Amino acid sequence: MKKKGFTLVELMVTITIMMIMTSVVLFNYSRFNETSLLSQFAYDLSLSIRQAQVYGIASRESGINNSQSGKIDVSTVDSVSNKFQQAYGVHFDMRNPEGFILFLDADNDGVFVDGTDVELQSYSFKQRGIKIGSLSVVGSDGEREVNTLDITFIRPDPEARITGDGDIDTDELPSRTIIKLESSDGRLSKSVVVELSGQISVQ
Repeated sequence: MKKKGFTLVELMVTITIMMIMTSVVLFNYSRFNETSLLSQFAYDLSLSIRQAQVYGIASRESGINNSQSGKIDVSTVDSVSNKFQQAYGVHFDMRNPEGFILFLDADNDGVFVDGTDVELQSYSFKQRGIKIGSLSVVGSDGEREVNTLDITFIRPDPEARITGDGDIDTDELPSRTIIKLESSDGRLSKSVVVELSGQISVQ
Protein backbone atom coordinates (compact mmCIF):
# COMPACT_ATOMS: atom_id res chain seq x y z
CA MET A 1 0.00 0.00 0.00
CA LYS A 2 1.36 3.44 -1.00
CA LYS A 3 1.61 6.18 1.60
CA LYS A 4 0.17 9.55 0.55
CA GLY A 5 1.84 12.85 1.50
CA PHE A 6 3.38 16.07 0.23
CA THR A 7 6.55 16.14 -1.76
CA LEU A 8 9.22 18.68 -0.87
CA VAL A 9 8.41 20.68 -4.01
CA GLU A 10 4.70 20.87 -3.15
CA LEU A 11 5.50 21.97 0.38
CA MET A 12 7.85 24.70 -0.84
CA VAL A 13 5.29 25.98 -3.36
CA THR A 14 2.60 26.09 -0.65
CA ILE A 15 4.86 27.97 1.77
CA THR A 16 5.84 30.45 -0.97
CA ILE A 17 2.19 31.16 -1.82
CA MET A 18 1.34 31.66 1.85
CA MET A 19 4.27 34.06 2.28
CA ILE A 20 3.19 36.11 -0.74
CA MET A 21 -0.40 36.32 0.50
CA THR A 22 0.75 37.33 3.99
CA SER A 23 3.03 40.03 2.57
CA VAL A 24 0.20 41.47 0.45
CA VAL A 25 -2.19 41.52 3.44
CA LEU A 26 0.37 43.17 5.73
CA PHE A 27 1.29 45.78 3.09
CA ASN A 28 -2.36 46.66 2.49
CA TYR A 29 -3.04 46.81 6.23
CA SER A 30 -0.11 49.18 6.73
CA ARG A 31 -1.33 51.41 3.89
CA PHE A 32 -4.89 51.32 5.24
CA ASN A 33 -3.58 52.27 8.68
CA GLU A 34 -1.62 55.23 7.25
CA THR A 35 -4.67 56.38 5.27
CA SER A 36 -6.90 56.18 8.34
CA LEU A 37 -4.37 58.05 10.45
CA LEU A 38 -3.98 60.79 7.84
CA SER A 39 -7.76 61.16 7.58
CA GLN A 40 -8.04 61.34 11.37
CA PHE A 41 -5.50 64.16 11.60
CA ALA A 42 -7.13 66.02 8.71
CA TYR A 43 -10.46 65.95 10.55
CA ASP A 44 -8.75 66.90 13.83
CA LEU A 45 -7.21 69.89 12.05
CA SER A 46 -10.58 70.93 10.61
CA LEU A 47 -12.12 70.67 14.09
CA SER A 48 -9.37 72.92 15.50
CA ILE A 49 -10.15 75.52 12.83
CA ARG A 50 -13.84 75.15 13.68
CA GLN A 51 -12.95 75.67 17.35
CA ALA A 52 -11.25 78.97 16.48
CA GLN A 53 -14.35 79.93 14.49
CA VAL A 54 -16.66 79.15 17.42
CA TYR A 55 -14.43 81.12 19.81
CA GLY A 56 -14.33 84.04 17.40
CA ILE A 57 -18.04 84.40 16.72
CA ALA A 58 -19.37 83.27 20.10
CA SER A 59 -19.19 85.03 23.42
CA ARG A 60 -15.87 83.70 24.64
CA GLU A 61 -14.30 86.16 27.06
CA SER A 62 -10.67 86.86 26.25
CA GLY A 63 -9.71 88.60 29.49
CA ILE A 64 -7.79 91.32 27.64
CA ASN A 65 -8.82 94.54 25.99
CA ASN A 66 -7.46 96.06 22.82
CA SER A 67 -5.08 98.43 24.62
CA GLN A 68 -3.42 95.57 26.50
CA SER A 69 -2.30 93.38 23.65
CA GLY A 70 -1.09 90.02 24.81
CA LYS A 71 -1.42 90.66 28.57
CA ILE A 72 -4.16 88.65 30.21
CA ASP A 73 -5.43 90.52 33.26
CA VAL A 74 -9.18 90.40 33.75
CA SER A 75 -8.99 92.78 36.71
CA THR A 76 -7.80 95.64 34.52
CA VAL A 77 -10.44 95.25 31.83
CA ASP A 78 -12.71 98.28 31.97
CA SER A 79 -14.85 97.60 28.91
CA VAL A 80 -17.19 94.65 28.65
CA SER A 81 -17.38 94.92 24.86
CA ASN A 82 -13.60 94.70 24.48
CA LYS A 83 -13.50 91.39 26.32
CA PHE A 84 -15.65 89.84 23.62
CA GLN A 85 -14.26 91.55 20.52
CA GLN A 86 -11.02 89.62 20.10
CA ALA A 87 -10.34 87.47 17.06
CA TYR A 88 -9.32 83.83 17.37
CA GLY A 89 -7.45 81.85 14.79
CA VAL A 90 -4.97 79.19 13.75
CA HIS A 91 -1.41 79.83 12.61
CA PHE A 92 0.68 77.64 10.30
CA ASP A 93 4.35 78.04 9.47
CA MET A 94 6.30 75.86 7.03
CA ARG A 95 9.33 76.21 9.30
CA ASN A 96 7.35 73.94 11.62
CA PRO A 97 5.54 71.60 9.19
CA GLU A 98 4.63 69.15 11.95
CA GLY A 99 2.28 71.37 13.94
CA PHE A 100 0.20 74.53 14.23
CA ILE A 101 -1.01 77.02 16.85
CA LEU A 102 -4.47 78.01 18.09
CA PHE A 103 -4.22 81.65 19.19
CA LEU A 104 -6.05 84.74 20.37
CA ASP A 105 -5.39 87.64 18.01
CA ALA A 106 -4.95 90.34 20.65
CA ASP A 107 -4.51 93.22 18.19
CA ASN A 108 -7.06 91.88 15.68
CA ASP A 109 -4.69 92.27 12.73
CA GLY A 110 -5.32 88.76 11.36
CA VAL A 111 -1.73 87.57 11.87
CA PHE A 112 -0.11 85.68 14.76
CA VAL A 113 2.73 87.70 16.27
CA ASP A 114 4.74 85.98 18.98
CA GLY A 115 4.89 88.15 22.09
CA THR A 116 1.85 90.20 21.10
CA ASP A 117 -0.82 87.58 20.51
CA VAL A 118 -1.72 84.83 22.96
CA GLU A 119 -0.90 81.21 22.12
CA LEU A 120 -3.79 79.15 23.48
CA GLN A 121 -2.63 75.73 22.37
CA SER A 122 0.14 74.21 20.28
CA TYR A 123 -0.64 71.09 18.25
CA SER A 124 1.88 68.55 16.97
CA PHE A 125 1.55 65.41 14.86
CA LYS A 126 5.28 64.71 14.52
CA GLN A 127 5.11 61.46 16.48
CA ARG A 128 2.64 60.04 13.95
CA GLY A 129 4.79 60.70 10.90
CA ILE A 130 2.46 63.30 9.39
CA LYS A 131 3.48 66.75 8.19
CA ILE A 132 2.13 69.78 6.36
CA GLY A 133 3.15 69.35 2.74
CA SER A 134 2.10 72.78 1.54
CA LEU A 135 0.06 75.87 2.35
CA SER A 136 -1.67 77.78 -0.41
CA VAL A 137 -4.17 80.59 -0.88
CA VAL A 138 -6.51 81.09 -3.81
CA GLY A 139 -7.46 84.54 -5.07
CA SER A 140 -8.46 86.24 -8.29
CA ASP A 141 -4.90 85.82 -9.55
CA GLY A 142 -4.99 82.04 -9.01
CA GLU A 143 -3.46 79.72 -6.44
CA ARG A 144 -0.12 80.45 -4.83
CA GLU A 145 1.90 78.70 -2.15
CA VAL A 146 2.78 80.57 1.04
CA ASN A 147 5.20 79.96 3.89
CA THR A 148 2.92 81.20 6.67
CA LEU A 149 -0.85 81.07 6.93
CA ASP A 150 -3.26 82.63 9.42
CA ILE A 151 -7.00 81.96 9.52
CA THR A 152 -8.90 84.14 11.98
CA PHE A 153 -12.51 84.74 12.98
CA ILE A 154 -14.09 87.65 14.84
CA ARG A 155 -17.68 88.16 15.93
CA PRO A 156 -20.27 88.60 14.65
CA ASP A 157 -19.00 87.56 11.21
CA PRO A 158 -18.64 83.78 10.59
CA GLU A 159 -16.45 84.45 7.54
CA ALA A 160 -12.78 83.52 7.66
CA ARG A 161 -10.02 86.11 7.38
CA ILE A 162 -7.29 84.34 5.40
CA THR A 163 -3.80 85.84 5.46
CA GLY A 164 -0.89 84.32 3.56
CA ASP A 165 2.71 85.32 4.32
CA GLY A 166 1.49 88.08 6.65
CA ASP A 167 0.05 90.06 3.72
CA ILE A 168 -2.57 92.03 5.68
CA ASP A 169 -2.57 95.16 3.50
CA THR A 170 -4.04 93.52 0.43
CA ASP A 171 -7.24 95.02 -1.04
CA GLU A 172 -8.68 91.60 -1.77
CA LEU A 173 -8.69 88.74 0.72
CA PRO A 174 -8.11 85.23 -0.67
CA SER A 175 -11.32 83.33 -1.39
CA ARG A 176 -10.02 80.07 0.06
CA THR A 177 -6.99 78.35 1.51
CA ILE A 178 -5.73 74.79 1.17
CA ILE A 179 -3.71 73.03 3.86
CA LYS A 180 -2.19 69.85 2.47
CA LEU A 181 -1.25 67.11 4.94
CA GLU A 182 1.13 64.34 3.86
CA SER A 183 2.44 61.07 5.21
CA SER A 184 6.15 61.09 6.06
CA ASP A 185 7.10 59.49 2.72
CA GLY A 186 4.80 61.79 0.74
CA ARG A 187 2.82 58.91 -0.82
CA LEU A 188 -0.49 59.80 0.83
CA SER A 189 -2.12 63.19 1.25
CA LYS A 190 -5.30 64.87 2.48
CA SER A 191 -6.29 68.51 2.14
CA VAL A 192 -8.23 70.74 4.51
CA VAL A 193 -9.96 73.52 2.59
CA VAL A 194 -11.24 76.67 4.28
CA GLU A 195 -13.50 78.96 2.27
CA LEU A 196 -13.85 82.70 2.79
CA SER A 197 -17.46 81.99 3.78
CA GLY A 198 -16.20 80.00 6.77
CA GLN A 199 -16.98 76.58 5.34
CA ILE A 200 -14.38 73.93 6.25
CA SER A 201 -14.01 70.65 4.36
CA VAL A 202 -11.63 67.69 4.08
CA GLN A 203 -10.73 66.45 0.60
